[in-house]
Amino acid sequence: CRAQLLPNPRQGTPWQVIYESRDNRAFITTMGVDCATFHVILHAGFARQWNETAIPRTDTNLHGQPRLGRRSLTAEGALALALHYVTSTMNDTSLQQIFALTTATISRYCTFIIPVLLSVLNRMPEASIAWWADEDECDTDSNLIATRHPLLRAIGSIDGVNLPIATSDDPDIENVVYNGWLHGHFTSCVLVF
Repeated sequence: CRAQLLPNPRQGTPWQVIYESRDNRAFITTMGVDCATFHVILHAGFARQWNETAIPRTDTNLHGQPRLGRRSLTAEGALALALHYVTSTMNDTSLQQIFALTTATISRYCTFIIPVLLSVLNRMPEASIAWWADEDECDTDSNLIATRHPLLRAIGSIDGVNLPIATSDDPDIENVVYNGWLHGHFTSCVLVF
């Protein structure tokens, strides 16, 4: 509940301490990106969209002006919440504590900002996936993969993708997918192409 959280989501929250530190390890651990990448995304259009678009609500004018002074998060906080949400295995309770927001506010903000983040990333050349420029570049990447994984003959791979899954009622299945290090249930994958 609101009463159990820090009194002001714009002052002294754990998120703001992390942001003010500008520490890459803290950024990567909590958001999955370093400080420089965070600011590239922020300035590539995320902040502008956050500041210029009203958050849709059933009790307000969808085409009205955004009321930035009434929002619980700045553009930086909104981007951090979006990145936390899409890259982390944190539950809503952790997000409440980090951002000093109620679950309802987190849900409303995430419903609004995840599509904003996606549209910004879709326009960023740095976030695009491009096919190899020539056969030599393809061979170089294939050789790098073969050096680490001699049995794989591939031109691309992602090692160690942990996909969150629902908890099973069967204790044997639950034991197979529980990862004590990440404190959650995952299927670990190696994607190869």
